[in-house]
Amino acid sequence: MKTCTKCSRELPLTKQYFSPRELAKDGFRNQCKECRRLGRKEWIEKTDYNWGRDNPEKKNQLKRSFWAKHKDRLNFERKEDRAKNPDKYRNLSLVRLYGITLDKYIQMHEEQGGLCAICKKPETAKRKDGSIRWLCVDHNHTTKENRQLLCSRCNTAIGLIFDNIKISEEVTKYLRRHS
Repeated sequence: MKTCTKCSRELPLTKQYFSPRELAKDGFRNQCKECRRLGRKEWIEKTDYNWGRDNPEKKNQLKRSFWAKHKDRLNFERKEDRAKNPDKYRNLSLVRLYGITLDKYIQMHEEQGGLCAICKKPETAKRKDGSIRWLCVDHNHTTKENRQLLCSRCNTAIGLIFDNIKISEEVTKYLRRHS
């Protein structure tokens, strides 16, 4: 049992009633969850919580100064977190760029047997660390609709012809003429 320092109620020492806190001796905060929630609500009402929306330049200036002051630590923490949770960042990237989750990407990858939808070969391009890159999510730049997964070479080729079928047909005619 633990006594909340705000409401003085004696409650069971569990995550249901108290939020975890690593630095505390017992591993939990001193105020119960209900009191912390009410305190946060009061704070929001008392302070000008949305000042950043009303003062975007000031907010950006504060962000920039904070970043400049703590840049090394923040970069280190971000790199460390990225190394510990690669799937988390891959998922965030896929959602931001293509609107699909990592699970959907894996499903597409399995449906294609891990091969490029055009050349039917696995990806061979390597990252700086020497590991094989993931297949690219091919998408229509106009409609933003995802198509299939392509290797880096086929994805680049499609990009170079601007997703244009007429250019593709002309390239095919040219290659047939000169083979």
